[in-house]
Amino acid sequence: MFGVQKTLTYLIELFAIAGFIGVLGGIIWIVIRVFEEQNYIITIAYLILIYLATEYFGGNGPIAALFLGLILNNSKQLSSIKEGILSRSVAEKQKAIQGDLGVEVTSATEKRYYNLISFFLKALFFIYVGILLDITDQTALVIGSILSVLIMITRMGSMPLTKGMPKDQRQLVNAVFARGLAAAVLIQAVIQAGMPGAEYMARVVYVVIIGTIILSSLRVFILRMNLAKTKG
Repeated sequence: MFGVQKTLTYLIELFAIAGFIGVLGGIIWIVIRVFEEQNYIITIAYLILIYLATEYFGGNGPIAALFLGLILNNSKQLSSIKEGILSRSVAEKQKAIQGDLGVEVTSATEKRYYNLISFFLKALFFIYVGILLDITDQTALVIGSILSVLIMITRMGSMPLTKGMPKDQRQLVNAVFARGLAAAVLIQAVIQAGMPGAEYMARVVYVVIIGTIILSSLRVFILRMNLAKTKG
């Protein structure tokens, strides 16, 4: 038995602790970066500090890092909303909604630097998943493959939600559904907690990650070929 209730309770606790520390850390860093220009290496050091603090308090470090990144990436919109709330001017409130009153704490150069780091880590991640993938477990392979196909089918439900988008963009949204880092992080959290059946669940998750990546890549490739024929 997987112990579904126990697993869900544990995951909620992880998200609550990690989310709180990540969001709080992001807000604090926005305030610091607004008043003093920092080198982006220091931001990485701060991220490691948030990671360690989250793990110390019983949360999940990668999830906290995710929330911190969300806050920093949307710093302009968030700081603009804050200025709009504090302002009494209707005109400024309208500007705040559009994000014109905010301050961006991550520069374009800084984002490019983080993208390079992300690319390097993703390469290691795929090696890691490939090593852990157990192709001898036929049951896990079948279940993971079925789940991968179901994820691809359910992705088609996004089509009605993207009616206002151009056709090629709608098709691209429909084609991208690969699972990756988030699924791997969550299953590792379950394994570390010693949940019943976690090891078997992990084998299924690794198959789903690889399966959805393959299926999504094929759909994107087919879409690209169709677009090339249309333009040609």
